[in-house]
Amino acid sequence: PRISRTVTREDFLDIIYDIHYILIKATYGNIMRQSRISEISMEVAEQGGITAVTPPARLIERCDCPPGYSGLS
Repeated sequence: PRISRTVTREDFLDIIYDIHYILIKATYGNIMRQSRISEISMEVAEQGGITAVTPPARLIERCDCPPGYSGLS
């Protein structure tokens, strides 16, 4: 039997730490008529001042990190 449990915030942050790209598996063949990926985004942030060129990141939160970790999550 498959055992499932809820992922903790700490587990999730450990998994997504240092992600640089995401690969999406797709198939290729003669029968395929259409393939579409839409409305995917990944926001990144750096600490600093907010200007017209560098608007605030809305989906980034400051890390409430376990010992040994720091930064934005």
